[in-house]
Amino acid sequence: SALLIFLGIAPLMKGGGSSADSTDWYGMTVIFLMPVCLLSFLQFRRSITVVHTSERNAAKVQLIGQVGRIVANYQMIADYSQRPYFEKRAEDKIAAFNRAATQCGIILKNNTYAAPWLVTKCVAFYVIAAGLNYLKGNLSLGMFLAGMNVIKAAGGAYGGIYSSLLDIQQRLPELFRLVSLINKPIDVSDKMNITRARRQITLQKRTSIRDEGKGRGAPLDMMYLEITDASSVFTKNFRPSTMTGSATDEHSAFRIAQGLMVALVGPKAGGKSTVLRLLGSASLPPDPKL
Repeated sequence: SALLIFLGIAPLMKGGGSSADSTDWYGMTVIFLMPVCLLSFLQFRRSITVVHTSERNAAKVQLIGQVGRIVANYQMIADYSQRPYFEKRAEDKIAAFNRAATQCGIILKNNTYAAPWLVTKCVAFYVIAAGLNYLKGNLSLGMFLAGMNVIKAAGGAYGGIYSSLLDIQQRLPELFRLVSLINKPIDVSDKMNITRARRQITLQKRTSIRDEGKGRGAPLDMMYLEITDASSVFTKNFRPSTMTGSATDEHSAFRIAQGLMVALVGPKAGGKSTVLRLLGSASLPPDPKL
């Protein structure tokens, strides 16, 4: 805005009345259109920039996760002679990240060329248009040179703002993901209700075992690991009777005595992983009494 004001009032401050001292409309037009063109280009490239940046970030996360799993389970991998398999998986993750990073780097590098290219084009346009106006006597030499320097200075300022906007645009996927994670609904109250219900059931069973005098030792050590009425969670392919322990098909319920090694056997999508997630509290059951 200051540069536009300068180009507008400079002829008036000079005090001349000749046509050569008129306002430099070409310079004002160029300075006004430069940010519009840069913002339009930034908006035009936003979708492709966000897509490739997200792909690069996803590939980086997968690579870091793969390396972390290999390091954490290296002894098991070596014991079972699985080093070639995990080496191949790590190489695939590295190759995928390199491809994503290369494509993202190309996009980001091309984005940085917009501001210098636009400044060069604007200066060239101004030299031709304002130069012809000077030759016609409608613009003084001083205003012509001042206008060209003002356009260069404005181009540098706009380029700095454009670079900052590019940095913000590159980090938008991470910011969007962070905001979405922060604003996800919490399950603290649900976990509290489930924990209280389980504690109440456990207390009742411990009291029952103690009153009946079954076995020897602490009542807690004689309790079963039990899941009851899980028909709303498991699919129709789930067969709890195939697992070691006592099970019933009627309500998809089963219980396992402590100290046993249990194997979950069944078809795909039959509920095996669901059982493990429920036992580890990674998934919440629809009913607190489950």
